[in-house]
Amino acid sequence: MIILVVSIISFILEYVFNCFFHGSIFVPLVILTSIILLEPYFCKDRKKYFIFCFVIGFLYDLIYSGNYFLDSGLFLLIGVIVCYINGNMSNNFFVFLIELLFLIIFYRVSSFCIFFVNGFIPFSLLFRSIYCSLLLNVIYGGFMYFILYFVSKGLHIKRIC
Repeated sequence: MIILVVSIISFILEYVFNCFFHGSIFVPLVILTSIILLEPYFCKDRKKYFIFCFVIGFLYDLIYSGNYFLDSGLFLLIGVIVCYINGNMSNNFFVFLIELLFLIIFYRVSSFCIFFVNGFIPFSLLFRSIYCSLLLNVIYGGFMYFILYFVSKGLHIKRIC
């Protein structure tokens, strides 16, 4: 249930931010932050988590970007990286922030390289795009991390099985 609620909230926030910043380089990536936040709720069922990442990426492609299967593949790859990091490091706020920063930079560089090679976007916009994405996602991620932490504790929902 918490996975569905956070996913819906993320898509709504993504829509609101995209409407507000339409036409600018500022793209929020709230959904990517939610993918990282929700991994512990899959209780180490990696197959379901990977399907979740792919489906969320496909919906993101379908609704926001129109680059079918680009974000699906990148979100799936990010899901694999998240599982690896969370499997080898403790689950705390500091690790989450480092993971978030790394994966946003990874997503931006990967997608910009693909777009640059195909001639869709100049590479000079990369650093501004990373900075803007990091700023909003650190704020959103920190806020959601603590909300999910306290909601999980209050409702006795296991975050890692």
